[in-house]
Amino acid sequence: MYKKILITTLSILSVSVYAATYEVVIDAGSTGNRVYVYKQSEGNNAIPDITVQNLDKIKDKDGNKIKIKNKNDLPLAGNDVNQTIKPLLDLAKAYLQNKNVEINTVPVSVLATAGMRVLANENESKVIAKYAEVQAIIESAGFKVNSVRTILGTDEGLYSWLDINYNNLKEAKPTKGIIEVGGASAQIAFNTSDNQNVSQFTAPSQATITKFQLNGKIYNVFSISYLGLGQNMARKMMNMHNSNMPMNKNSCYVGNYINKAQPLLFPNSIFPNSTFASADTSFRVESNNIFDFDACSKNYQTILSMADYASLFQIRSVENFASTDFLGLASIYWRFQEFGVQSFDLANLKTNILKVCKSITIDPSNINSCEKEVQTDVEKAMCKKQLEPVENCANATYLYQFLEAANSNQEHLKGDYNAAVDGTWTKGYVLYNNISKSTN
Repeated sequence: MYKKILITTLSILSVSVYAATYEVVIDAGSTGNRVYVYKQSEGNNAIPDITVQNLDKIKDKDGNKIKIKNKNDLPLAGNDVNQTIKPLLDLAKAYLQNKNVEINTVPVSVLATAGMRVLANENESKVIAKYAEVQAIIESAGFKVNSVRTILGTDEGLYSWLDINYNNLKEAKPTKGIIEVGGASAQIAFNTSDNQNVSQFTAPSQATITKFQLNGKIYNVFSISYLGLGQNMARKMMNMHNSNMPMNKNSCYVGNYINKAQPLLFPNSIFPNSTFASADTSFRVESNNIFDFDACSKNYQTILSMADYASLFQIRSVENFASTDFLGLASIYWRFQEFGVQSFDLANLKTNILKVCKSITIDPSNINSCEKEVQTDVEKAMCKKQLEPVENCANATYLYQFLEAANSNQEHLKGDYNAAVDGTWTKGYVLYNNISKSTN
């Protein structure tokens, strides 16, 4: 079900500029979809200038602001693909028409990440059908179809690395590594040596080295992806595991927390050491009254062992890992910001988790509506406001465990996460698509 190690690429890559001035990319992620419009122009040092366009002020024909992001999860079988993708294309189209751009010259890519990788493990035909619908929607909007597919986790890591190092690559400066924890998967990527072997990284993880040349300098980007180790999927698995334990109150949540949780689909395909069958019914998650960091950590350590990701512990053996300055992306950035941690200081993160999470309270008069099978929009908003801070205590504890597992010596993580605030792998994807292959 999982692919074996992806073979190291052998091509030397050089940059060439797309004929199109603009390109549209939709990130179809596990927590929602977001549209990006990129403008490309000739740059210096063989790398094009790629700038994301500001879509915040675009309005529809009725004068209403069009959202650049929606929460309709493309991988979920019940979601209407037309409602998921078309509003985002309408926004891009309105922006480009205001710029007098001919829409039929603009390539559009709709790229799904870990959420669709999970679905593909169990129902590839459903994925193919969804992508056919997406392609038809792009064509009916008048755009040119570029790519509609699920990207590999290692590609996601590579694209994020290219995005974060865009300016470093243009100026031939030393590059930084990235550690990205999303909703359903996690990626680590950094520049290594040209003789690094990835054969020790066996399924279910994926590892690649992509070799390319820019401005006369050769790069060997190591990228590894861990499907299932995103913060949301790990928390769902932790909830499922805890709900099946005797005295199943959960120590990752503060008092009064009760939630009707949705199951993690196909857990055995992601967590091979799990004893769960595929779940299709919601279940109750209830707190143990007091947040307990040590007990919550043990819950997550169990999940990491279920994942059987020995490579998470082996990552420190890859050449240049110990000397690379890393940046934290996605969930790492947001959780570290919320808990007031300015670098990869895990001791400080733990201190702040204990301080914040033991003082959070939930209004018991409002919590009952969070267990309803069907909620009004007002109830959904209330539940999010009440439950999200509590769930982020669990999420932050998970990130602590994930980072500690990858780094026995936390000095390996030297990077200041703040520098990664605007990171998006979609810009790295556009840059990579400007790279033409040639043989050695």
